[in-house]
Amino acid sequence: MSSQIVAYHTKIMSIVQETEATLRSDEPDLMALGGLRWALGRTLSDYQLFKHTRFFDPLLERGTTRQVEIAERMKRACITAGIEYRAFAAEWDANSILDRWPHYRPAALAIMARIRAHIDAERDGLVQLLQADQPPTLVA
Repeated sequence: MSSQIVAYHTKIMSIVQETEATLRSDEPDLMALGGLRWALGRTLSDYQLFKHTRFFDPLLERGTTRQVEIAERMKRACITAGIEYRAFAAEWDANSILDRWPHYRPAALAIMARIRAHIDAERDGLVQLLQADQPPTLVA
């Protein structure tokens, strides 16, 4: 798997873990959450652009039938995950977080869990893409 993808996954999961720890704290640290939200949004956007232009789009143009199928599914899932995160960030501006903390915390933990699940599913999909490039193994 591309070292750049692994680096993006590592960075995203690190931000998610730090966000989850901050959310579970007894005292909400809005400054920390603001920085983490910005970092996660920026990293997710950069990663989406990278994987679409470097992986999905080229595979959709020149891949095998199986690669095209997997890349289409993965690209749709990526776009959906991005829309979900942007909608979450738009719903919860800095002013509403503290005022609605009992509602924000579970919503934020839920979106972190969805991002974590998306990255895990994406890892599996990338392995499938790599395997789809290999000729089938003949069984004797």
